[in-house]
Amino acid sequence: FLMVVTAITTYILMPFNINNLGTQGYGIWIIISSLTAYLFMLHLGTPMASVREMTQAIATDDREKLNRVVASCATLYAIAGIVVILLGIPLLLFFEHNYVVPPQLQQEARWTFILALLQTGLAFLATMPYAIFSAYEDFVLKNSLMTVLLLVRAALNIALVIWYPSF
Repeated sequence: FLMVVTAITTYILMPFNINNLGTQGYGIWIIISSLTAYLFMLHLGTPMASVREMTQAIATDDREKLNRVVASCATLYAIAGIVVILLGIPLLLFFEHNYVVPPQLQQEARWTFILALLQTGLAFLATMPYAIFSAYEDFVLKNSLMTVLLLVRAALNIALVIWYPSF
């Protein structure tokens, strides 16, 4: 179900964004999204390793170990999020010096890049509930949460583009 909702939102949002932002604004948005998405790869499989550790603690009914694993993972994800944000600063400079952005869009592009960095950094912490749901094998709840968040992001995308259509 989640893949169907993802496909539908993609088919709705792409033409909506292109029509409202213009090809130039949409192109800048895609470049920023692509550059910051690379930073998310720094999770290096940690969420899956945490699921394994959590599942073992759940299977042995070891609440103390489960709490330690969750706390350790939350700390690790928070640190990784901070590192991503810090690594994004040179990436922002790379973006500003290597991509041609029209002068009237440069300030908006900078703020969009900064917001995308913050979102990417916070996304590390946002993986915690998914890891916990996976450890408990509660895939219905996990996919339901993912679907709701996808729809919220799509609604925010539409609202923000309508509210502030220049970028």
